[in-house]
Amino acid sequence: MRYSSKSLGADRLVNLYGARLLYKAPCLIVDFGTAITFDYLSRSGTFEGGLICPGVELSAKALSEKAALLPSLTKIEAARSLLGRGTKAAMCAGLLNGFGALADGLIDRFRKEYDRQIKVIATGGFSTRIAPYVHRIDVVDPLHTLKSLALIYKNEVGEA
Repeated sequence: MRYSSKSLGADRLVNLYGARLLYKAPCLIVDFGTAITFDYLSRSGTFEGGLICPGVELSAKALSEKAALLPSLTKIEAARSLLGRGTKAAMCAGLLNGFGALADGLIDRFRKEYDRQIKVIATGGFSTRIAPYVHRIDVVDPLHTLKSLALIYKNEVGEA
């Protein structure tokens, strides 16, 4: 591992453990939660590092709290097109299409700088909602973290 494990969150460690066993490296685990994390496992299975970005819902909250005339979104509705026709629809379209483009752009950079064969696994509470806007995801598994925890238990403790 080429990362300070003292500052690596348990959720990211669990995701990496599961990805290493469930998918052939190289892979990129993108966890769409409160924050969006991108964690890269090299072809040798080594965790090389990652990125942390604000999550979609966190960004929606910041928009409504910090931009005087923007309303609070009770739900981020699916964007029917690239353009919203109204303030809330424009916010939803901007969040979904914007974060989709952010994820695609970063995935492209990982593939260019590290390995073109990276398998991209999307997980986290927002993964199924953002997946239609991210075109470079190979696997969408919102339960990857829980499955990985089960693998840790099975492999480290044994079956009950």
